[in-house]
Amino acid sequence: MKELLLEMGRTVRVRKDLEVGEAYYNEDYTDYEIFTEDMVQARGKEFLILALDPNGVVLDYTECVFTYEMLER
Repeated sequence: MKELLLEMGRTVRVRKDLEVGEAYYNEDYTDYEIFTEDMVQARGKEFLILALDPNGVVLDYTECVFTYEMLER
């Protein structure tokens, strides 16, 4: 599996197979975020990383934090 580089300004794609209510972990598997209804419309689409967060990234879609596991590699 190829490595995903998380850095501001990079474009990433949100995975299509994410399930509402499921926990998805950050890059070092120490914490997680729950995939919510607010995130559903992002599945399968590309977004720009606006900010880095200890648990993942904030995309130019919503203020929700998307974790490493929520993004395609």
